[in-house]
Amino acid sequence: MILVPREGQYLHPDYYELAEFFGPDMRWDWLGSDDKKGEADSARFVNNDDFIRRTHVFCYQNLGLMTQGIHRPYIARMLNMAADHGQSKFIDVGAGGGQLGLAMHTLGFQVSFADIQSVSLMYLVWRLHKRRLALPVYNLDSDTQIQRQHMAACFDVLEHLTEPEQDALLDRLDTIAEVVLVNLVHGDGTELPGLHYKLDPDRIKARVGKHLSEGFYPDAGGKPRQTLLIYGERVREQT
Repeated sequence: MILVPREGQYLHPDYYELAEFFGPDMRWDWLGSDDKKGEADSARFVNNDDFIRRTHVFCYQNLGLMTQGIHRPYIARMLNMAADHGQSKFIDVGAGGGQLGLAMHTLGFQVSFADIQSVSLMYLVWRLHKRRLALPVYNLDSDTQIQRQHMAACFDVLEHLTEPEQDALLDRLDTIAEVVLVNLVHGDGTELPGLHYKLDPDRIKARVGKHLSEGFYPDAGGKPRQTLLIYGERVREQT
């Protein structure tokens, strides 16, 4: 049975665009940013790399995180930094369906996107074509040279990677932009096996060197559940 929106239920228009892309494969029960759908879907794939590339989940997740405002404090910090430094070239790394980059484009930034070959990347390219937007899209599997940007954001990506993959992406981000913003989702990965991997904020902070960081979304004891980490060439110059 295909679930459809309830009569009178408001949904962000981008969900209907997603339905246009997926057609009869649209999963109306996957709306929002709940990780449980990803945990269940990951069991269908051979390994993590296969899951990330072939699952439809991240198209829904990317949209849900933005429409629910989960990244709002990170975007506010990013806009403040851009205003302070006159930065206008922005790249959305691990872009998924490109929700963040499209929002930044609307705000007047020179936007580009980067992701691995995946269903999510296909969805992003389809969306840009539909809007007649000739914005650069880089394939992280094959594009070795990415034009250097003023600012890069990589949100809700690292926790889906193993430690070696995390390190490789962090190193590459440093070559892509002068200022890099990543959010670190705390936890040891055991709560969502097959979807979230261990992400140690202290280890990552030590790896990137000089940085700025802020905690967000405190738990019942007041301990942050996420950290926004800001690093890169421009940050090292000013700290």
